[in-house]
Amino acid sequence: MYRDIVAAIMLLVAAGFVLFCIYLYVVRRKYNHIPSPKGATYVSRITSFIFGHLGEIQRERSKHGGEYPPDDLYLRWASECGSLFAIFVLWHVYIIAFDPSDLEAVFMAPAYRKSKITDMIFGQICGQRFLGKGLFTIRDYETWKPRRKMYDPAFNRGYLKSLTPMFGECVDKFLDKLKPLADGRTQVPMKKHIHNAALDVISKVAFASDFRVECRHGKPLDSHNDGTGIESLVATTFTGVMKQLNYPFFQYLHPFEAKGYRKAVRALRTIGKECIVKRIKSLDSGEKVPNDILTHILKVASTNESADIETLVDDFVTFYVAGEASLSVCFCVFHVFRIFNIQYPEVLVRLLAEIDEVLGSRSSVTAEDLEKLRYTEQVIEETLRLHGPVGVTTRETPAEEVILSGYRVPGRTQLAAFTAAACRMPQHFDDPDMFKPARFDPENKRPSPFVYFPFGVGHRACIGRHFAMMEAKLVLSRLLQTFHVALPSDYKICVVEHTTRQPPDDIMCTLQPRK
Repeated sequence: MYRDIVAAIMLLVAAGFVLFCIYLYVVRRKYNHIPSPKGATYVSRITSFIFGHLGEIQRERSKHGGEYPPDDLYLRWASECGSLFAIFVLWHVYIIAFDPSDLEAVFMAPAYRKSKITDMIFGQICGQRFLGKGLFTIRDYETWKPRRKMYDPAFNRGYLKSLTPMFGECVDKFLDKLKPLADGRTQVPMKKHIHNAALDVISKVAFASDFRVECRHGKPLDSHNDGTGIESLVATTFTGVMKQLNYPFFQYLHPFEAKGYRKAVRALRTIGKECIVKRIKSLDSGEKVPNDILTHILKVASTNESADIETLVDDFVTFYVAGEASLSVCFCVFHVFRIFNIQYPEVLVRLLAEIDEVLGSRSSVTAEDLEKLRYTEQVIEETLRLHGPVGVTTRETPAEEVILSGYRVPGRTQLAAFTAAACRMPQHFDDPDMFKPARFDPENKRPSPFVYFPFGVGHRACIGRHFAMMEAKLVLSRLLQTFHVALPSDYKICVVEHTTRQPPDDIMCTLQPRK
């Protein structure tokens, strides 16, 4: 009897495996005409039939603790297969496109909606609503367009320029915390300080609040208590995002850990809901309210029937955690400071000369000053080319078949554009691994927006890109105006993916006042 049961189970498993293999074959057969990277050995080709290219991707990522972006792998595959190829991850199929003409056709056509991957990863964390149906996760263009139109006035350059003094207050606070540490000997954890400064900026400029120190329900959001400070909540939610991205069925295999991520998401959304409800009550009662981004949004949202509280919370969380992207901009700029100082000292000399000429010894920075920091902007843009905050942008093809690079691509196929890898291709940039801010000099031909797009491109480009660039210019210029910054001579540039790209460890440096 026992043997019969075992035999029956083994037969069912074998039948299930055969059916699974047949399913894989049927799914992938539709893409046989599109180039695809092959396994190097006979054994790897057999295993790749089951797992697809997952093994190679994971091996490349594991070089630095499992979070290293596999850009070199994508570049190698592009050199083998051309500008368009298919990769397989179990039963999923992804078309990787590098040709600017293909990407222009994709990103400029509303028919190519946001990939379902975005909603799967960011819409919820372990079953708990995270970004929900917010501006970032809405897939359908017709649903997204009126929402984006509602928020655009709060993020246009003209309105953000009026908020420059608020940006400046946050940066001054950031620098004041660094001044007692600027003795040339103390090791300063710059990543931590920039992280807190970025969250202060988004809190102050967007929501006229200081969520890192304010009390909620009579209890302070203490940054030293794990899971209670808002920076801890943001970090925890992003860890949850990466867990469910990298480990299928994570919430079922690790239920207690998943419970912690759900708790952090609920706490973050509660903060957002309380902030929104409080501001709505103030607006309804005619009280004087701050002239911040939240007020701007709520005034417009009051005329939009589809903007219910939960949807507004979705967008609150979206905008707040998007501070992580502007945070990554600051990280990336600071991350290559050693390049300026060691490999390209002429860049640092010219950068300091411009900052001294425009700002002098003034601590207050105006919107006009930021406009004049043209070389500073070129340095930031070149930094983002090499170390952008986001390495990939995804879309989904329309229901009908489309033609890309001469290949027929079936409907409802997931597309991926790896801008970080494309920016290192010699056909797009001369000496792509060299740091050349002059690439972005207005007198030179600007790189194609369908190769270099650190904040996305087309209709769905990041709404906060001007916010992020203002923050980066202000932080970098004021930091270099105030301090001499020195990193260890053995410091190595390395970037990992943690929803956005950033340094893996804290950036320890020493500071000295500039005279």
